Amino acid sequence: RKLKKIDLSAKSSLSEKMEKSSGISSESSNTKTQTGKQIISEGMTVNHAKFGKGKVVKVEGDEPNVKATIFFPAAGSKQLLLKFAKLEVL
Repeated sequence: RKLKKIDLSAKSSLSEKMEKSSGISSESSNTKTQTGKQIISEGMTVNHAKFGKGKVVKVEGDEPNVKATIFFPAAGSKQLLLKFAKLEVL
């Protein structure tokens, strides 16, 4: 039985091309992300239809599955997927 060799340099080059084409690097996705036309980053104040006004504590993950940890005084900390959260930047 023969084992195939995997060219890891091609994989890293592909991920670099994807980052360049999307405009989002792995570094920047940890601090800010774009949802529609709004940029969400740590420290921002946002409004959510159900939880109200809150402060973004952390942004993590890669597009399209970026999630934000947001502290809402009325509801506590929540982790929300930004593609579904419909946040309004205040």
